[in-house]
Amino acid sequence: MEIATKENIEDFIEGYMSCALWTEEKEGETISKDQCNEMRSDCNDFLKENEKLIDQGEPTNKWRWSIYNQAGHDFWLTRNGHGTGFWNRPEVWGKSQAEILTKNSKYWGEYYLDI
Repeated sequence: MEIATKENIEDFIEGYMSCALWTEEKEGETISKDQCNEMRSDCNDFLKENEKLIDQGEPTNKWRWSIYNQAGHDFWLTRNGHGTGFWNRPEVWGKSQAEILTKNSKYWGEYYLDI
């Protein structure tokens, strides 16, 4: 398996953090340095374990971001049970990959901002 580029990792983290701020209605607020480090660590670890599946994703024209940004977004939504995420985007992830990514996201448990 290839190691994600720095740009891919940052795209994933940006998708994750921006989705966190959006779903918790905290857009425009600042995540603390400690919580930012926790979130980056979770993202890096999830990405290491799931990069091969994410690389198989097919971006759609519906979104104007990279597949890594979409994956970060879907990781946040799925782990926190927001009613959407990997599992309902088979057009992006493929059915079996979406199921695995969903299971792997749920392993991480819920996580919320402390702003």
